[in-house]
Amino acid sequence: MKSKHPGQQKRSLGRIHTLVPWIGILLLFLIIRTQKPGWIDVQETGAQMTADQISLIIRNEMEAHHTGLSANSIRSVLTTYPWVADADVRRIWPYGIRINITEHQVAARWDEVGWMNLRGQVFAALHDLPNPPPVPKLTGPEQAKAYILAQSLIWGDILSAHNLELAHAHMNKDRSWKLRVKPHIEIRMGSDMEHNTTQLSSFLVHNWSDLSMRKNSIQYINLNYPDGYAAVSYKDSAPLSKEASS
Repeated sequence: MKSKHPGQQKRSLGRIHTLVPWIGILLLFLIIRTQKPGWIDVQETGAQMTADQISLIIRNEMEAHHTGLSANSIRSVLTTYPWVADADVRRIWPYGIRINITEHQVAARWDEVGWMNLRGQVFAALHDLPNPPPVPKLTGPEQAKAYILAQSLIWGDILSAHNLELAHAHMNKDRSWKLRVKPHIEIRMGSDMEHNTTQLSSFLVHNWSDLSMRKNSIQYINLNYPDGYAAVSYKDSAPLSKEASS
């Protein structure tokens, strides 16, 4: 059996000496990566969860696994919550985790189904939001829910400019509309969206300052007229009054 030449032995030992520091660094990296974090920094949350609650969720998850979690694993845990649209999770060397939560922006409640975001997507069931926001309820054909949301946002802005709040918007199958304004005023409109928006805005500008004195007696306002007028019905069974809105 041939023995290694002294030069070959030196080269082999040199390679081993060169690899030892890298092996040590790799082992240290693996040890640190699997360690539970010493601190969790939650930089951004939304309306549904506090930073303390998020930290507790992560620590409980780590206790259940008896080890640390990768950034991707933590993100997967957080995005199981229906109101979490996304989570940015980063490991901070050596023992920290930094988390940024992006929640869905709740725009409305869709019927009795769930909560709707600004894209018109129903993203959570009604019981899934710990802190339900005061947003309007929308109803109508399922396939038109994004369209219903878009229109209700426009009308909500018009109403809020007159200190009125939209509580419910419903689109019928014939695309006509009924709005309910808090606390109980019903507004009826046709299917022409441009006419509806113009009519609603004009009616409020020209008539609401006078009608607001009797707002608790108003039963409904019918804006479904082509001539720029609106019919106002009162709960005391008084005859309909027609108000010019332009």
